[in-house]
Amino acid sequence: MMQIIVLTCLMASAQAISPVMKVVELLDECKAKISKDLAAETAAMEEYTTFCDDELKDKAYAIATAAKSIGDLMATISDAEATGAEAADEVATLGSVFAAKNGEMYEATTVRKEGHEDFVAAEKELVTTVDQLARAGALIKKRDELCAGSYEHGKAC
Repeated sequence: MMQIIVLTCLMASAQAISPVMKVVELLDECKAKISKDLAAETAAMEEYTTFCDDELKDKAYAIATAAKSIGDLMATISDAEATGAEAADEVATLGSVFAAKNGEMYEATTVRKEGHEDFVAAEKELVTTVDQLARAGALIKKRDELCAGSYEHGKAC
């Protein structure tokens, strides 16, 4: 019987909750859920803000580094252009020197060719003269041999 009384008390207490109390209970549950969601949103926003700040710092550093690299590369380009201009001037100068040397070589070749022609002509003349002198010497030697024999016989050459 005790159980029936407890059961009856419980039923009476369950029926004793009024609709207003039920609304208040639901509002409290809703408030708790909203507070929990707000805390989660606050945590997510803090995480997002931290992420944005970190990204901002990273991007600013990357931009500064890139700007420095751009400056260095621009200086390298300017230096290379100056070196290229110097090399172009040197090529032009060397081209002029080369043309002058080619002219000198042509003149030297012409002089050498003329000198060679003169040498060949002089050599030919000398060979002819030597040949003539050799023949003349041979004739003189032959005559002297003939004359030497005629002196022995008492004849004059």
